Amino acid sequence: MENTNNVQEITILDKESVRNTIVNGTWITNGSMKGDKDSTNAKKFTLKVQFNNVNVYDIIQKALEPTKIAWVNGVGRPKIATWKDNETITIDFKSPAKAPAIDPKDAIKLQAMAEGVNVSDKKAFSEWLKVKFNI
Repeated sequence: MENTNNVQEITILDKESVRNTIVNGTWITNGSMKGDKDSTNAKKFTLKVQFNNVNVYDIIQKALEPTKIAWVNGVGRPKIATWKDNETITIDFKSPAKAPAIDPKDAIKLQAMAEGVNVSDKKAFSEWLKVKFNI
């Protein structure tokens, strides 16, 4: 297949290969931050991240941590009774910017379920909402 987007495809996704592949170089990323959540002033910044003899394995592990946490809090914990101990579960990796947005109501229900709330029990769910959102 011809590569027309200057994208390099890597197909070495086994632990031994990525542990033996070293990255040296610099990655530049931009962002903005506020002093605290109530602040209206934001400052933009540029981070220049240097990679000096870093294993690709370490980079992948760090990149997958938010995916693992999202899976546990989204699908995993509410269905824990269906999983076997030490089971391997296959999921698709999606870049956060490419992932479909979740409906806020569904996100709140998933969060409640992750905390052990039966969202079908309207009274219990209502109590959880009151405590969680101080209403």
